[in-house]
Amino acid sequence: MTISIYKSIIPLLISCTLGVGCGDSKDSICGGHGEMQDTQCECDPGFVPSADGSSCESAPDSENFGGDFFFEPSEVEAVTGTSNNSQIWILDAMENDVQLRIEIYEAYGGISSPGTITIDDVETDYANCGTCLLLKTGCVEHGDHFDCSRTFMPTVGGEIRIEQIGTNAGDEFSGRLLGVVFQEVTISQDYQTVPVANGETIELAPWAFETLLDDLN
Repeated sequence: MTISIYKSIIPLLISCTLGVGCGDSKDSICGGHGEMQDTQCECDPGFVPSADGSSCESAPDSENFGGDFFFEPSEVEAVTGTSNNSQIWILDAMENDVQLRIEIYEAYGGISSPGTITIDDVETDYANCGTCLLLKTGCVEHGDHFDCSRTFMPTVGGEIRIEQIGTNAGDEFSGRLLGVVFQEVTISQDYQTVPVANGETIELAPWAFETLLDDLN
């Protein structure tokens, strides 16, 4: 699992895992269910790119998230580094076709020492969050990234607790997510976040993470 960076405090790497528009014109080669960027389709919600990226296929069915979702990832990776003298932390955790991601950007006011954040409006919008949570479902690995059919961000409420947060490779990074409820969203190319009308919600059961940081650069 390769960790890429989304926010543009460093050169922009927009990933189709967020459902961000990767191109401006519809192309029939995507089967009418997406847009073409270079040689890769960016697919509409509910669809993922084919193995060669030239078409869009129906996404595999995700798990039924009724009630609390007990997240038990088989992979957890985290990195840290600096850009423009500002620290960044990114954690990716994967369970089957579900990816949970924590992104902390010091330049955006993200938490940079042990403490607790109660999620407010800032953390619900990817354009503004400094301590960001993203949950993605229907994910299929393509090369160095995942293409996912749905993207979720938290609603107001719930807590992000950071217990250890080093600044170098080999340091520990640990914490907990408590009472977090995710809502289905779309994220535009300028990162503005809009809840999906009648979209799905996912109640995350309390989840703890503990891992060693790798080098971002």
